[in-house]
Amino acid sequence: MIHPTAIVHPNVRYHPSVVIEPFCIVGSDPGPLYLGEGTIIRSHSIIEGGSEIGPGLETGHHVLIRTGNEIGTNLRIGTMSRLEGGGVIGDYVRIHGDCEMTKGIIRHFARVYGGSYITDNRLPPSDVNVPAVLDEGSVLCMNSVVIAGATLGIGSFVGANTTVSRD
Repeated sequence: MIHPTAIVHPNVRYHPSVVIEPFCIVGSDPGPLYLGEGTIIRSHSIIEGGSEIGPGLETGHHVLIRTGNEIGTNLRIGTMSRLEGGGVIGDYVRIHGDCEMTKGIIRHFARVYGGSYITDNRLPPSDVNVPAVLDEGSVLCMNSVVIAGATLGIGSFVGANTTVSRD
């Protein structure tokens, strides 16, 4: 079901089970986009073209997914969260509301709780981008920041309001 107020660009292909709610924009350039089985895109979300997205994507409201992301199966991304492009996200990842990631890597079964940031640049506005990595099963609690180049190892647990600047 695609709501009549949603804008779905011609470069988008989608499974018949896809739901796109009101006032969404899906598939703007620069490349093709396929939305797999079980995808639900909630109102006011923007999904740019040029990303690879596995089946079962479910967004909250006002989500932004820019171009160049590789997203696995069953990503749940909360309201007002942003994937700024160039990120790699594994299967069964949960990103809660009001989170942001730039060119990071989140591996299978990891969780990112509300208000957290995953950065790719230690010294902005430089153009030296190094992804932060959240390994399998890692947990980043509320309002935390992972600085570019840092890795959370398998099963890591980072408490709330923490800045992670090294492995």
